[in-house]
Amino acid sequence: MSVFEHPSYDNHEKILFATDKVTGLQAIIGVHSTVSGPACGGCRMWSYPSSAEALEDVLRLSQGMSYKNIMADLPIGGGKSVIMKPAGEFSRQELFEAFGRAVESLGGQYITAEDVGVSPDDMMAVRQSTKHVVGLPAG
Repeated sequence: MSVFEHPSYDNHEKILFATDKVTGLQAIIGVHSTVSGPACGGCRMWSYPSSAEALEDVLRLSQGMSYKNIMADLPIGGGKSVIMKPAGEFSRQELFEAFGRAVESLGGQYITAEDVGVSPDDMMAVRQSTKHVVGLPAG
């Protein structure tokens, strides 16, 4: 089944599958809607049993962010990202810098923030590669 036939696909504007062999990054960024502004939504890192479950999560959550942001009358659209937590040892700093490069490749269409399994320090690592990140520690 392709993404287009996935039951949770809802005419998402963009789905980015990002990998980085060096850091072990396997991430999916879902841009559901940019009608009201750039898609905004958190990044979740989870031990997904399969990439199919990670895709289901990002499709469902990015759509939910569109509705949430519209209901709050915010000038932003809906998006979400998920990182499949690498097995074994890995460098969080390098992993999130690689994720930041993926966010940067979207040229501002998606703004990320922290979510489940992600800390403000992780977002600081993302900031090393892109300015399209919020939820940074004050200072």
